[in-house]
Amino acid sequence: MSYIHKTVLDSINSYKTFLEQNINNLISLNFNTANMNLFCTGEYKLFSIIVENVRMDLNYLLVLNPKYDMLGFPSIKRNLRISIEAYYDLFNLTADRSYINLLEYQSVKNATLDNTIVNTYTPFINRKKININKRPLTISEKANIAKNKNHLRLDIYDYFKDIATSSNSYIHPDIFVTDNYDRETLLKSLIICDCQLLVYAFELINNFAKQQNAPYISAINPYVEYNKLYNYIMSVYWIYL
Repeated sequence: MSYIHKTVLDSINSYKTFLEQNINNLISLNFNTANMNLFCTGEYKLFSIIVENVRMDLNYLLVLNPKYDMLGFPSIKRNLRISIEAYYDLFNLTADRSYINLLEYQSVKNATLDNTIVNTYTPFINRKKININKRPLTISEKANIAKNKNHLRLDIYDYFKDIATSSNSYIHPDIFVTDNYDRETLLKSLIICDCQLLVYAFELINNFAKQQNAPYISAINPYVEYNKLYNYIMSVYWIYL
């Protein structure tokens, strides 16, 4: 039987917990000093989606026997696809608060859009009318808004676009997905993407608090811990037989 080395998973979980604890401290700080309940914001909910997906991925890897995986770890790819979309929403929302109107329009029955919002976002989406059949924004359209309107860094855009595109095949059942891949290399790339999503989302939440002229975290640099984790992940063997 093969398995994922538990020390590796524990290190990733510790990093996730480190970021969660700092966000919880941020929530308490803002609630007590600025009377802002960050916990109830859409920004925090999007951050939570990413955190929960990482938690599910770690639990999945804890019981996984990689030897018998034949589809390229579809559970992780599905979760990554959702997390990347949540990141685009979080990025767009923190860049321009009017984006909340698009999210509400697609989710809430009888919600409407005024012409200002329509005119703002129509150039960045792939349809003639923003309200055709109330069809939700695609992940590609959200990515376009992030890159072309809100100036998402191109390296982040390209990286997530490639992973989200390759993961689209795993949203629906597909028995023709091939398994000609190196399991350890693929696993490392997927979980590193999870960790990058965590640190990028953490940075957005912290900057969101700063934008509100509310207390924010300035004493830690999450990239220092991320770089340590990345180097560790890349330096050890994951799969043991």
